[in-house]
This record gives sequence, C-alpha cells and structure tokens, in this order.
Amino acid sequence: MNQHSYVPRSIKERQTDVVINTGYTDIDSVYIKIPEGFHVEHLPASMSMKNRFGEYSAEFILTEDGLLYVRKNKRWQGRYAPSTYNEYRDMLKKIAKFDKTKVVLAGKS
Repeated sequence: MNQHSYVPRSIKERQTDVVINTGYTDIDSVYIKIPEGFHVEHLPASMSMKNRFGEYSAEFILTEDGLLYVRKNKRWQGRYAPSTYNEYRDMLKKIAKFDKTKVVLAGKS
C-alpha cells in the first residue's frame, strides 16, 4: 500500500513557485479478514479533503467478518504561486498524519 510520509520543511517566505511536475492518482483497497476471537476496538473515522493541489480520501468499512480500507490520493499537475506553499505543506501534513492512523483489534474476553 502507498503511504505518504514526506512533508517539506517550513519556509517563512517562499520565493519560487510550487511545481507539481506530474499529476497522478493512487487508489489502494485492502481487505483484512478479522481472525475469529477478535473484534475491532477502535476504527478511525473516514477522512476526505480536496483543494487546488488534489484530493485525498481514506475510509474504513467494517463488514461482518473483516475490514475494508480504501485510500485515494490524487495530485494535479500544475504551477502554483509561492504564497500557496503553506497550503500545500498543510495538505501533505494531514495526509501523512492520517496515513499513520491505526485500527485496533482486541481479543474477545
């Protein structure tokens, strides 16, 4: 599965454009069968965002015997003003944080 962890460093007054040379779409779907004797103790809420740079969504869908995780990450090719750098960086921080989200399974007592 793809996981985003890179967040560019903070720059107070960026002087150059933010350039995304290649647009892309990543879609991952993973189904995890929950072993007998276990249950989901913590299931993160779904997350979705869209801005001038792209779209991101991730959702956890609990089924009768398993868990489906669907993650979509789209980035649009383009050149953006230096003033948009913090917005771009904030988006990447949110994606990196959510990609580290964990589902907690616990044994039935």
